[in-house]
Amino acid sequence: LVLGRNRLVQVLGHGHREGVLSDVQSRLVHGLLHTATDPVSESMTPVSRILGVSAGTPRTEVLAYAARYGINIIPVHRTNDPAEWFAYLRVVDLTISTQPVTALLRTMPTIDASRSKLEALITLGTASEVQGVVRENDAIVGLVNSHGLAEQLFRPPRTADAPKPDVT
Repeated sequence: LVLGRNRLVQVLGHGHREGVLSDVQSRLVHGLLHTATDPVSESMTPVSRILGVSAGTPRTEVLAYAARYGINIIPVHRTNDPAEWFAYLRVVDLTISTQPVTALLRTMPTIDASRSKLEALITLGTASEVQGVVRENDAIVGLVNSHGLAEQLFRPPRTADAPKPDVT
């Protein structure tokens, strides 16, 4: 399997040099072969760094919070349990809809911390959600975003001496 993968990388590299693959296609293939199999836990925002609100927060406060931190997706934790992240709100929904905030909550799918980045991206896509809860055993260890995962698949390959970027 490793030999086949290495040979495929060589063929794709040759295809890129010959102009058969565009730079974006080449980066995607590299990302699928090298980055997609890494555990999703490497790409999550740890619980200690999550910017979010309580489920009972009024619309005006949620919008002010989003403006203060410049975020368009706001994670939501249970009212009586700040460690229990379960949903998110989209700022666009809060601004264009007159529905109560509770009706606009989007439940986050659960992703096991040992799953790969590609598996997490597929889980989010299948659920049609942009944010997911990462769990290790029964504990929430972080959140992951589909945009961030997809972006990693298109990053240019790192050189051997380049440090690994901090994704949190």
